[in-house]
Amino acid sequence: MPRERQLVQFESSYDRLPADYREAINLRKVSGLEYDEIATAMNRSVGAVRNLVHRGLARLTTMIE
Repeated sequence: MPRERQLVQFESSYDRLPADYREAINLRKVSGLEYDEIATAMNRSVGAVRNLVHRGLARLTTMIE
């Protein structure tokens, strides 16, 4: 699959994720924040943030495949 098409597919899939998943993934993977920092920013527990990131990435992977 051409790289441009992969990028379009990724963006489309990412946009369809629930907002909480997108926010957690963005703060962790793009902004590089630690889980405790994300938990504070999102007013969630560290465990909840870890779950959001994990489940969001898993769902994203499934959507792309």
